[in-house]
Order: sequence, then C-alpha cells, then structure tokens
Amino acid sequence: MNIRQAIRGIVILAITSAASFAGTFGEYNAGDTFALKVVQRETNRVFASGRVVKGVPVPTGVPSFVRGQTVRFRIGARGQLIATGMSIPFVKSMSSPGYTTSYFLRTAKGVNSATVHKLTSRETDFAQVTFVRQAGSGANSSVVSVSYALEKRP
Repeated sequence: MNIRQAIRGIVILAITSAASFAGTFGEYNAGDTFALKVVQRETNRVFASGRVVKGVPVPTGVPSFVRGQTVRFRIGARGQLIATGMSIPFVKSMSSPGYTTSYFLRTAKGVNSATVHKLTSRETDFAQVTFVRQAGSGANSSVVSVSYALEKRP
C-alpha cells in the first residue's frame, strides 16, 4: 500500500463516519418536531447602576410568547432549534440516566440560548429558552433578558 492509497482510505473512512452522524443532533434528527406549553415568562432590565426592573416589554426581534401558549419547535437541517421568531444553532448534548439535555446557542445580535430535555422515552418534556439584548449607552445602558420555561402538558 502506498501513501496515496492510505490517504484515500482515511478520506473514505472520514466521509463514511461523518455520513453515519449526518442529520443527528444529540437525540434529535433534522425534521423532528415537538410542542411545549409556556409555563413561565420572565422579562427583566438590568441597568449599569445595578437597578433591576421586572416585567419589561419584550424587545423587538425577540419572540413574545405568553403563558399558556403552545410553541411548536422543529429541528432544522443544520440542527438549529426553530420556532416562530427564532432559530438557535445546536451546540452539544449530554446524556444522563433517563434523559438527554441538548444545548443551543447563538451570540449574534445578543445572546439566544436554549436548553432542551428529552426523556429516554423519546419525548421532549422541558425547555428553557433565554434571549439577552443590550439597550442604551453610557449611564443609560442596560441589558434586557427574556426567559421562557416550557413544559410538556397533557
């Protein structure tokens, strides 16, 4: 076997290995869907001075879900968590006995993050989705956070 054949073998092995994982993002596959109900919504503005104002309006560009609303999620072709007004890329998954936790994160134009729990029974049962945006400048600068807790409800 010469060098060229060895390299060709390594390339074929790498492509085959990558293909076996294509479309899999933790316990999810591209195209998977699930629905969860909003059980909590928290909005806060924290000013540079340290003052915190709770219950502020949801900023433009951030999804505004209400308590009791059912949100339908889909896993995109590149592993992103997609719902109305949001698309957050898949980062990694960690498995524990009984469930898997998948993490999603986007840091462009603020921070969008999601943590999704999937039971071993293959049913998604919980998600925490958070959006953080900077507002104002100088002495009036602040950070607005919007956080949703969503659960599987009968």
